Amino acid sequence: MVALCETGPERRRITGLARKAMKELRLNFPCSNILMNNIAQVVEMVYSVEHALHLIDEMLGSGMVGSAAAYKVHACSGAAATEVPRGRFSTRTRSTPTG
Repeated sequence: MVALCETGPERRRITGLARKAMKELRLNFPCSNILMNNIAQVVEMVYSVEHALHLIDEMLGSGMVGSAAAYKVHACSGAAATEVPRGRFSTRTRSTPTG
């Protein structure tokens, strides 16, 4: 029920297509119907995609995107671990001097 809990207090910030989805899917607050969590997830997804598109437009319009920085390939290795819904995910990678 995380989406329902997160969307409720932040509903004033929801605009655009996400606000339209909220109205069309009848997501009203306060809401105690746990089945509406899936609807809240849809609203979160629509909001996130719309916000990401806005940020991309901002970056493209500001000239932040340019040519790639100079990069020299070298041998290296790395590892990472994170918690995922059903346990732990870990990964390890290595590269050669040629990439």
